[in-house]
Amino acid sequence: MAEFNIIGSSPLRDDGPGKVSGRTEYIADMEIPGCWVGGIVRSGTARGKLRGIKKSSSFDWSKVTVVTHEDIPGENYISMVRNDYPALAEEEINYMSQAIALVAAPDAKLLKETMASLEPEIEPLKPVLTMEEALEGKEIIWGSDNIIDEYLNGAGDIEKGFAEADVIVEGDWATGFHEQLYLETQGMAALMREDGAVEITGSLQCPFYVHGAIQKVMGLPPEKVIIKQAATGGGFGGKEDYPSILGAY
Repeated sequence: MAEFNIIGSSPLRDDGPGKVSGRTEYIADMEIPGCWVGGIVRSGTARGKLRGIKKSSSFDWSKVTVVTHEDIPGENYISMVRNDYPALAEEEINYMSQAIALVAAPDAKLLKETMASLEPEIEPLKPVLTMEEALEGKEIIWGSDNIIDEYLNGAGDIEKGFAEADVIVEGDWATGFHEQLYLETQGMAALMREDGAVEITGSLQCPFYVHGAIQKVMGLPPEKVIIKQAATGGGFGGKEDYPSILGAY
């Protein structure tokens, strides 16, 4: 019979000493020579038509790189439920702070100046702010009816359960949004390798989610996308899907 040296024992966490001593390097601690910093230009309105991006004529644009949806080499979407999440806005803005453009600069100071020199030009439209408004269908922001997908779940004989119940309580209940509240913010570092592959290191929980998203957005084969998980300062589910978005950026 095989002997087990792990099952039934209490092994020490190999990441414990580094974390309690402060020696563990998270993504923000990594010093990468020559690494530029990135920022995201976002909408300041919940819904509208994107007419363009105004660039300050007094800024030296040769020092930085600005990317819009027109520069995406692959497909401009990231799959959350369906192909429902545009990487960068094209013509429509459907929620507050939607990503419109990306900026890369040699340092944080220049990045801040660049961001201040860009102004999205948006024609405001009536936003859809609640699930009830979306289901009314007066303002359409997705497909023909604002419904991305439908799921039907059931177990047992519901009618029989109602018939045998002593009390039936009916009503509508709602809960607010929840946030995982992990201590470390989202973060990614990307490297374009000499062999044409993209190598991304980040604070994430599901490397293969990010791997699939990058393939589509960058238009690359699987072997040209390398995803590495850095030491992750908490996630609790909040770093499962969202890192695909940040990784694509």
